[in-house]
Amino acid sequence: MKLKKTLSALATSVLMACSVSAATANAATTTAATNAANIIASVDTRINLLGSMPMKGDINGDKKITTEDTAVLEAYINKLVTITPYSRAYKILDVNWDGKLDKSDLRLMPTKNSSTYPYIGTGLIGLSAFTLHSGDFNYDGVVNSTDLTRLSSMIKSIESASKYKLALHDPLGYTDIITMSRQYDLNGDGAVNSKDYDALKSYISFFPGSLLIGVL
Repeated sequence: MKLKKTLSALATSVLMACSVSAATANAATTTAATNAANIIASVDTRINLLGSMPMKGDINGDKKITTEDTAVLEAYINKLVTITPYSRAYKILDVNWDGKLDKSDLRLMPTKNSSTYPYIGTGLIGLSAFTLHSGDFNYDGVVNSTDLTRLSSMIKSIESASKYKLALHDPLGYTDIITMSRQYDLNGDGAVNSKDYDALKSYISFFPGSLLIGVL
């Protein structure tokens, strides 16, 4: 009898622990979904105030790419929130520039086990800066006509160097052109050309009133 009571008490304790654990997990999931939904809902307002599209991956608009941005994409992947295809939020999180939001984008975003800041500003440029093609070539946290002009210059330099068999040079002063050129290959096809230019131009056009594209 005593053994039965002990086993019953133990079973009750286990069930209570499981219930608490499940409740905690549900609360965490609800919080993550709410935070993600709030960030997504504020995207248009923030972009209108900013006057430019944020760099790819920076869904919360703080000019950094961190695990907070990853959490929003995870919430979408796990079907906790909805992001309308072709919306600004959708475009921002499409970090591999393929027009889709899926786990291939998630693999490029920072995690708890990786650098919190894969995007590194001027003066601290390293390979991690090119893990994610943000489209922000002058490191000001936004993507606009300045970045498009820089990409155009890079394409012309590469084409010229190829034509005349010259050593590549960066028109804006960087010396390690082989490393630097990686960030300009937005679609990851191994080349920096008009396809990357068109992709960046299309991305910028998601800011209404863009001087490049016109009012959408």
